[in-house]
Amino acid sequence: FSDCYLRLCNRMYDLSDLRDRERHISNWQVNKLGRNIVEGGVASLDDFRTELHEITGRPEFWEEEMLPQVKDIVVQAVRAAERQLIPRNESFELYGFDLMVDETMRMWLLEVNLSPGCE
Repeated sequence: FSDCYLRLCNRMYDLSDLRDRERHISNWQVNKLGRNIVEGGVASLDDFRTELHEITGRPEFWEEEMLPQVKDIVVQAVRAAERQLIPRNESFELYGFDLMVDETMRMWLLEVNLSPGCE
C-alpha cells in the first residue's frame, strides 16, 4: 500500500448538530446507509493534493506539510505500543491509522485499527 485515501463524511461537520452521525463519522459502514451519501465516500490522495493546492496555493503542501505529520504520528503511535506488539513469523500485520485534519491543517490521530477494511 503506497497511497493513502480519505473517507468522507456525508455532510459538513457542524458542532451545533452532534446527533447527526453523518456529519461526524467518516466510517463507511455508518455512511453507506445515510440519507446524503457522498458519491463513493472516498477521495484519492491525488484528489486531496489538488484540494490542498487550491486551499493553500502551494502545490507541494501534501509532501512538505502533511506527509511529515502523518509519518510522525505513525512512528509515535507504534513506539507507544511497541511493548504490546507481537512479532509474527513469515507474515505481517496491517494497521489502519485514522487521522483528522483540523482547520489549521494540523493532523490528529483518531484511532489505529488492526486489519482494517481496504475495500
